[in-house]
Amino acid sequence: MSAILTIDPTLVASLAPTGVLRTVINLGNPALARMRPGPEQQVAGVSIDIAQDLAHRLGVEARLMVVDNARQAVEAVGSLEADLGFFTLDSCQDQPIATSAPYLLIEGCYLVRQESPIRNNEDVDQAHHKVVVSQGSAYEQFLGKSLEYAQLVRASTSLDAIANMLDSGADAVVGIRQTSWNDSPHKDRLRQLDGCFMVLQQVLGISEEAGADAARFLAAYTEHLKQSGFIQARLDEHGIAGATVAPLRTPED
Repeated sequence: MSAILTIDPTLVASLAPTGVLRTVINLGNPALARMRPGPEQQVAGVSIDIAQDLAHRLGVEARLMVVDNARQAVEAVGSLEADLGFFTLDSCQDQPIATSAPYLLIEGCYLVRQESPIRNNEDVDQAHHKVVVSQGSAYEQFLGKSLEYAQLVRASTSLDAIANMLDSGADAVVGIRQTSWNDSPHKDRLRQLDGCFMVLQQVLGISEEAGADAARFLAAYTEHLKQSGFIQARLDEHGIAGATVAPLRTPED
C-alpha cells in the first residue's frame, strides 16, 4: 500500500467516527447493488465489496444502510446518518459531500416494448410519449431537465418502473444498459434501444465534516481501486455489463 494510503487513528476517527463504517447502499442502481434472492435478503454488489474493503483497511466493521434511491443515499451522508455513500457526480452538487473522482461510468438507456415503433433515443422525446423513471434516481434529475416534450412518470423502484411501463401503457422506461432488466420477469417483452442517452459518473462520497485529510484519502483510495483492477474484477464477478471503469485521474485533473 502506497504512502498516500497510510492509515492512522486520526483518519479512522474521521472516516468512521462511531467505530463502524456506516455505508449507505442504494438498491436503485442495480449495477452497484442488488438484493440476493432468498429468505435472508442479503445485498451484494460492487458497492458492498468496496465498503467491506475500505472497512477492512480501516480495521472496523462495515455496517450497511440500505435505501431505495439516490436521493435517500445523498440525504443519509449529508445528514451524517452514514459515513460513506456511492453516488453520481451530479447528485452531489450543492450538497455537503466530498467526492472522489469517478470510479465507474454507467450508460443510461431506454427500454421499450418489443413491438414498439420507437427505434432510437431521439424518438422518445415526443409530446405524446410517457417515460417511466425510478423516483429519486439520477435519471429523474437528468431527464427532468433534458426532456422537452415527453412526460415523466415516476415509479418507486427500478423494477417497479418496468412493470409500470408495461401495465400503464407508457412508452419507455429508463434503466442501466443490460443490467436493469436482467432481474425482471418481463424481460422477454422488452427491447433496449441502441446507444445511451446519458453516462452516469459514479463517485464515492463522504461528509465534508470528515475533513480535508479524509477527502484526500478517499480520492487516493478510489484511484487505487481503479489501478489495481479491483473494480473490474468485481464487475466481472457480479456479471455487470454496461459499466466501465473510469479512467485514472491525471495530474491536471
